[in-house]
Amino acid sequence: MSTQLSPLDTPEVGIRALKAAPVIVATDGRDQSDPALMAGRIFAGDDRAALRVVTVLRPVPVVSPEGQIAMSPDVEAARRAGQKRLVIDQLERLWADAATFDPEVHEGDAAATIARLAHEANAPLIVAGLGR
Repeated sequence: MSTQLSPLDTPEVGIRALKAAPVIVATDGRDQSDPALMAGRIFAGDDRAALRVVTVLRPVPVVSPEGQIAMSPDVEAARRAGQKRLVIDQLERLWADAATFDPEVHEGDAAATIARLAHEANAPLIVAGLGR
């Protein structure tokens, strides 16, 4: 006697990346992260909305003997813009349709920030390149 399973009883195999549950690809914009971007693109499939490209900047510790010094908003904006440009250049080098992707720049501890983003996005997978 054999048991037959209906399609509803059989578990799905593989990753289901959706706009509501995108694959998170973390990159630092350097060549060593290229394979992560390529793998993330494969896992996300044809749905561009099912892929989020993120990069995380470490906060700059600004401390003097007198106490903490405030960082200028212009310096912070320049750091964020520089990191975003680095990732956009990487995307343009790897993908013909790179203009359709807008990388997100976050600040904080890379591992904790990426994990938080993935949790908030209900991501089925995090793909990360080698980093610092």
